[in-house]
Amino acid sequence: MVQIRQQLNFVDDPELSNYIRNLGKRLTRPLLDDQREYQFFLIGHPTINAFALPGGFIGTHSGLITNAASESELASVLAHEIAHVTQRHWPRLVAAQKERSGLTMAAILASLVLASSGDVNASGIAVAAMAADVDSQLAFTRGFEREADRIGIRLLAAARLDPRAMATFFERLAAANQFSGANIPEFMRTHPVTNDRIAEARNSAAKLPQHGRVSSSRFYHFRARTRAYHQPDPGQALAHFSTAMKKKNIPKAEQRAAQYGLTLVHLRLGNFAVANKNVAHLRKQNPGELRYQLAEADIAIAAGRAKRGLGLYHRIYTRNRTQLWVARRYAENLLNQRQPRRALGVLRLALKQAPKDPALNKLMAKAAGETGNLVQAHRAMAEYYVISGNPYEAINQLGIAARMARKDYYALTAIRARTSELEAAVARNKARR
Repeated sequence: MVQIRQQLNFVDDPELSNYIRNLGKRLTRPLLDDQREYQFFLIGHPTINAFALPGGFIGTHSGLITNAASESELASVLAHEIAHVTQRHWPRLVAAQKERSGLTMAAILASLVLASSGDVNASGIAVAAMAADVDSQLAFTRGFEREADRIGIRLLAAARLDPRAMATFFERLAAANQFSGANIPEFMRTHPVTNDRIAEARNSAAKLPQHGRVSSSRFYHFRARTRAYHQPDPGQALAHFSTAMKKKNIPKAEQRAAQYGLTLVHLRLGNFAVANKNVAHLRKQNPGELRYQLAEADIAIAAGRAKRGLGLYHRIYTRNRTQLWVARRYAENLLNQRQPRRALGVLRLALKQAPKDPALNKLMAKAAGETGNLVQAHRAMAEYYVISGNPYEAINQLGIAARMARKDYYALTAIRARTSELEAAVARNKARR
């Protein structure tokens, strides 16, 4: 995870992260005996791909999101990846490679994820890790894939999503343009889809309760925001939304999402007057929609009217303090406008609700640093590294904080206690190896 975080384009958008986390929680809620803390995150890359890592890290590429026709289709891929984790497919594969060390296998796993995400250096990492054919050594077995399908479909049904969506999505990927050779979507390379497998998925779904709703307004807006900000060519996104708005046979929520996407693309391109006109139309249709309110504030700030934009943010935040993604957006804008003390107040309240949120801890480190509280800044950064899977750097940050807090008995005691806790965890992990 440390290597992947350093080299991949992680999407750092509170609104998008909030959606994918909530969808992931909905799917993992039935796993009552699973004590893992799943982390769902987005990678800004146009490939159709997703991946799971041991421990419950689930990554989804923006290209998969923009190609999902419904919320249930997107959820079907997440459910499939969750099943890889619950069934311990990677550890079982590693166990079968007894002659290889855990560190070597971890390097190969990271290299495969990086290679599937377009990292040109990743194949070199794999070759250095093992002088063998990575694909033949580490490709998931057909049995693993089918097991992940079966369990994933049950998770869909338990979450009251359409269990037929997995077969539908696989079938659509396989049929589109008769993909072959270099044009095969990355997801199909790492998760080979056959007619038999599609048929099995369809048969498994038919035995489960069927739920009619396959999408939500939240999904349409999530997909639109992803396309608006993570389509490599904003001109293509502009054309897509312009065409979508003219369609008559799509749900009203999907039409509004298209106009929302169009608004964001114009904002991205600096067409503030056009963006403002679009968001005003959306606000008139649905004045209570948070996304539209925040878009209006973002447009004002981007257009150089920071006072008005922050005023809008303050009103929105005051009414929605429990919405962490709103608090984070507000704090980010306060920091961008050089108001770190106000940002600290927002972040302290948010972290009481979600102390293990990595983005909030990182923002807290920045805000504390900009107000001159360097001890707090390094402690917050340490927590960010813990959550991100890098305990060594966390211990280093706590060491810096301890040196700065020599005269503060209470802070120093807390820092030393946390350091001991992390050092003990690192020692336990080394013992397991």
